[in-house]
Amino acid sequence: WHRGMGKYTLELLSAVLKEADVNKLHVYGILSRQLEKPADLDKIITKRLSNMKIVYLDLLEDRTGDLEIPRHNQLIIDKFINTKISNIKNNDITYFVPSLMQGFIRAVLPSDHLKVRKIVLIYDLIPLIFHEVYLKSNTSRQEYLSRIADLLRADVYLTISETIANDLCFYLNIDKEKIYNIDGGPANHSSIPKKYHVKKPFILMPTGNDLRKNNERAVRAFEEFNQKYENKYTLVITSFFKEFQIAHLNSISNDLLFTGNISGSQMSYLFKECSGVIFPSEYEGLGMPIIETIEYNKPIACSDITVFREISKDAFIFFNPYSVPEIVTALVALVVNDPKIDNKKYNKISKKYSWKNSTHKLIESLNTPITIKPSNKYKVAVFSPNPSGNSEAGKFCLAIHTEMTRLMDLSYFQNHLLVSDIEERINYLPYITKTTNLKPGSGYNSMHYDTSIFSIDGTIESAEILFAALSNPGYVFLHDINLSATWKAMLDKGLINKNRYKIEQLMSAKLDKNNQYYVVSLLTDKHTIIVFNKQHEQTLIKYVEQLQSKPRILYYALPVSVLAYSKVIPIKTTPYLSASDLRAMYPLTDLQFNNILSKTNVLIYDINNWNDLILKAMQYGVIPCISNSLASQLEIPKGAYIEYTANMDKNKLINQFDINTESLVRQFIQKRFSYKDFVSSLLEEFNSK
Repeated sequence: WHRGMGKYTLELLSAVLKEADVNKLHVYGILSRQLEKPADLDKIITKRLSNMKIVYLDLLEDRTGDLEIPRHNQLIIDKFINTKISNIKNNDITYFVPSLMQGFIRAVLPSDHLKVRKIVLIYDLIPLIFHEVYLKSNTSRQEYLSRIADLLRADVYLTISETIANDLCFYLNIDKEKIYNIDGGPANHSSIPKKYHVKKPFILMPTGNDLRKNNERAVRAFEEFNQKYENKYTLVITSFFKEFQIAHLNSISNDLLFTGNISGSQMSYLFKECSGVIFPSEYEGLGMPIIETIEYNKPIACSDITVFREISKDAFIFFNPYSVPEIVTALVALVVNDPKIDNKKYNKISKKYSWKNSTHKLIESLNTPITIKPSNKYKVAVFSPNPSGNSEAGKFCLAIHTEMTRLMDLSYFQNHLLVSDIEERINYLPYITKTTNLKPGSGYNSMHYDTSIFSIDGTIESAEILFAALSNPGYVFLHDINLSATWKAMLDKGLINKNRYKIEQLMSAKLDKNNQYYVVSLLTDKHTIIVFNKQHEQTLIKYVEQLQSKPRILYYALPVSVLAYSKVIPIKTTPYLSASDLRAMYPLTDLQFNNILSKTNVLIYDINNWNDLILKAMQYGVIPCISNSLASQLEIPKGAYIEYTANMDKNKLINQFDINTESLVRQFIQKRFSYKDFVSSLLEEFNSK
């Protein structure tokens, strides 16, 4: 109740209830009888949510790893829907969860067979994106990642910013048509400020004790700034902090005041009386304190991150959150240089970020059709490298999971992440669906499945997957037709002996003296091979004709996750970047990778076999510099790319496109074959057989 998501939920529900009668909405609020109530909850409900019918059910709090708790809670919810509101048609019922990913409680969605519209509100995907910080332990992983199974069952996703909407598309590959950004508004603190004793002048930092809040750098910058001005200022830090955190920050500066969780009227006083507000977060879902600060017409210094640029491109003092000197400069501009507030810009922001607007967008989402899932899903075994590493085949299977799991009953067989690999992204599949470590004798029986999929690229990570494909029929997603390194890895790992390796080597040389790709054994009648490159398709068809075998070779355009709001991007600061430079930076997390791409104007594609990089870059309006032949393979139209030549002058790239080029790039991506399109086509293929 004291954190941002609690305040957001309260304000949103309060605004919805004001519109309930006009929109003929009957609103039930479900709370757990088992959870301890905050002391002021009854007072809040009476004052702010008086026309919502509160129902207390025996919903259990979360215990990590206890799978019976979500099952128990779902049964309770299903029973309530069936009995208490049985007079309403199911398709007129919306079940809305405002905090599905929140720990300790265990919110769940109703069963799919009830055909109730399921809506979830997403504040952020911070633990998933910053997994190396927040999901270090097995306990934290289980507690957070297991909730993704329910998340992917939703019919509608509400987000609090366009930035978070894009994160849902990029990190979970959720269809943009299911996402509604409803923004948000300021917290209703109090119209009557209550004095909070603090020495003036002071700078206000509404924050929290989370690492991403970037408190330490901000305090170091404040101390450096304050020393220049004879320690004139106090930095007032709100929200709850643990004693050791307070002690650490106090060791950096003596001019800090920690308020803890304070009343709304006291918060109003701090906003009203401060000299300015600083917001140094590395990442935010929205940043409600910025909107609140605007209400009090105070100057704002904040991190130069996408979500704050989304609120306004130029109404605030922006700084690099990782640079203490830049934060110092921003503090000087904030309170010493008497910054001029642009009232027109502030008024425009206030008009956009209102709870009334958010409510109208939420009510609009209630017309979204309920997703009807097939009653008898295909049972599919999916073999792939571990998606946490650098394997394109592994990443692809993680990317298509969201759409596949809606239509198919999936079981995964994956190998272990190599010791040499870093965990670039979280492989959440073992936490939400059946996943087996792939090794000889791992229990796979093709008779238990309707079909099998083998996702293979030309890396050593695909060794176990290729080995399984050689002895089992099914569909092969072939991301690279040069499998020489994969065959060598099978030999090195003891999956095959030298004689078997030698046979493939000889057959490969006989098939094509110039290009020994080691694909002969895959080109048998028992496989349907799907490729994502027109040239690969032509090569394999030529080989099949030579071998007189009858595998089916199918070409699909390489899919891409289309961002819900493609124009929400950082300011472009890098004129051009080459793919070889980007590869030299590895290992990179997905967040680092995206940050680099999103700030780049032109991507020079000067390497081979990394075609999905081009599409990912184009998601962010990056103009690809590629050969005409590659543009043809990827079906990129003229005008949406720059022709690459070996001796080109990179410094003149900026002169080779105009303002329409980026627009054409975005148009191409918006119409591009998506993961949803791919899975729909794949299901049609299954049905045809």
